[in-house]
Amino acid sequence: MTVRQRFESLLKAWKDETMFCSIAQDIISNSNFQSIVKMGQSAVPFIVEEIDQRPSTLVWALNIIFNRKISDKNINISEACRLWVKTLKS
Repeated sequence: MTVRQRFESLLKAWKDETMFCSIAQDIISNSNFQSIVKMGQSAVPFIVEEIDQRPSTLVWALNIIFNRKISDKNINISEACRLWVKTLKS
């Protein structure tokens, strides 16, 4: 299984399992989300591609992988996705 295939498989399972979750802790503690995070830098290009097309809470994986938030301000998911994409594509 390639890195992309592993990412896509984990992403699909994470989306299926958390699609109706509204609690952030439940979303990020999901085992598939944690497996994406554990992929580290190898997952970053796929995360960026995904959040560029469809902003989502997947952006939180970047916060964990890079051990920082993209902004100190209180911003929404779409804005966080936009800022991460801009930062990582430059």
